[in-house]
Amino acid sequence: ATGNVGAMMWRYVDVIAYCFPRAFIFGRIGCYLAHDHPGIRTSSWLGVQYPAGTRFDLGLLEAMFLVLVVGGLGWLDRRRRPAGFFLGVFLIVYGVFRFALDRLHEDPPRYYGVTLDQWFSVGAIIAGAVALFIASRRGSTVESASRSLRHERPRNAASPRSSLASTPVRKK
Repeated sequence: ATGNVGAMMWRYVDVIAYCFPRAFIFGRIGCYLAHDHPGIRTSSWLGVQYPAGTRFDLGLLEAMFLVLVVGGLGWLDRRRRPAGFFLGVFLIVYGVFRFALDRLHEDPPRYYGVTLDQWFSVGAIIAGAVALFIASRRGSTVESASRSLRHERPRNAASPRSSLASTPVRKK
């Protein structure tokens, strides 16, 4: 029974990891509209005019990246994957992006030469690698994350009614 609960937990976490970037896009668009996260000065076409000059808007860059993540996860969702796969992929991809994005911050505080966001990014990358390792060791695949969201049965699953109909009825 414990293994079944663990498998269900991994499936739920996978669905959350599959959906999270979609919601996070809207949060980062809000950051962009408020210009909450100014980056370093730039002459790039991605620069946004701030009072102190043109800078990268890190909320805009992250929203654009998350659109790509959503597309990539959708593309990966075309095949059955082991439970925990999407969590691992999201943590690794997002961790690498955030580590790189932090280089565009205007002189953030550093601890042992690395910013706090970069430390958390390394943690996300490690957690994602562990999730992918566990998913690969589980071996069994589950239906796609988007199918789980729609509460659809896997393609080869029998209808619940057909299994009930074949159950013999005992008379008292």
